[in-house]
Order: sequence, then structure tokens, then C-alpha cells
Amino acid sequence: MQTLTLVSGGCADAFDPQLEALRNIYALVQKVLAREIINGACETGKIELKRRVFAKVRPGEDRDMGFTVPFAEDPLRRAGKIDHMWSIRHRIEAGSQDASGRIRRVNPVIIRPGDFVDIAVTLQTVSLRLPRGKRGVEVMLIPQAIVKLVSSEDAMMLMKTVAEENEFLRMASDTTTARRDTGFVFEGDEDMND
Repeated sequence: MQTLTLVSGGCADAFDPQLEALRNIYALVQKVLAREIINGACETGKIELKRRVFAKVRPGEDRDMGFTVPFAEDPLRRAGKIDHMWSIRHRIEAGSQDASGRIRRVNPVIIRPGDFVDIAVTLQTVSLRLPRGKRGVEVMLIPQAIVKLVSSEDAMMLMKTVAEENEFLRMASDTTTARRDTGFVFEGDEDMND
């Protein structure tokens, strides 16, 4: 199982709406399937993404329909030894967005903890048997593509700048200004003398 955990990193204004949207999706799945969801709907304040890396090769299926694991990722060729039974059907696409907004493909290893990312996911439900004859369902958010929007260093710098601007605006709003009638009437100020 491949897992990826998303956290707010101190930017709750962007992250909290995502958590709320996922809670709504989980509630919809529970109502449609009429089963208990065994994994919580983001109660921890984190978003857990996970997917199965290997898919079973069924009798009669073409073994070559999956991805071949490159030597750099599997120097001991362990994946090659089981490719007749298991195959990799999907690799997560990774990209990075530049200043102009274009997304270019990148090696996934450049995405580091703390980076501000956008992720496309699909939903998969797995039916499970629970104790006492009950049936439940596990809802998995399966990552399809991940795009690095801002690096962790840039995100921290932006958050610091926003905090400083908010502090300045708070201090400026505490300042009172006094206006005195000068006798001059400027364009657009006609209503102020009434």
C-alpha cells in the first residue's frame, strides 16, 4: 500500500474547506451505500491518500500491460521476480507549476514535505465484513496526479508576508484620522461638505 498524508502546515484557510468537502463526500457515500464507514472522515485534521501499488495478474491477461519498474527504482529486480503474478497498472503523475501557470512533468522525488500541492484523486470503496455479521466499507482516496504549486520555503515566506501585512493592517485600522474643512472642494468630495 502506498500512502500520502496531507496536513495544513499552518495554512488552515486553504486546508479546512478541503476537509469539509471530504466530510461531505464521506457522508454521501455512507448514505448511498447504507453501510458504516470504518475509516473516519478526516477527524484527525489530516487527509490520508492511499492506493494499492500492485494489481493481481489474472489468468489469460497480458503480463506486459503494466509498467516496468526501472532499474533505478528496483536495483535488485525484486519486482521483476513477481511480474508474472503482480503488475503495476498506474503510476502517479507528478508535475510542477511555474510562474506562468504552466504545469511541466517532473520526477516525484522533487516534491518534499511542506510543499503546497494540488492533488487529483479518485474514490474507491472496499466492502468489508465487520464483527457480529455487519458489513462496512472503507473509503480510499486514490492519488492520480500531484502538482507542486509552491515549495515549502516559498510557502513559509508567503505566509510570513501575509501575517506581516495583516499585522500592519490591524495597526493601521487602530489609527484615527481627523479631517478639518479647508474650504477647498475637490472633485468627488462634493457630498462630504453636506
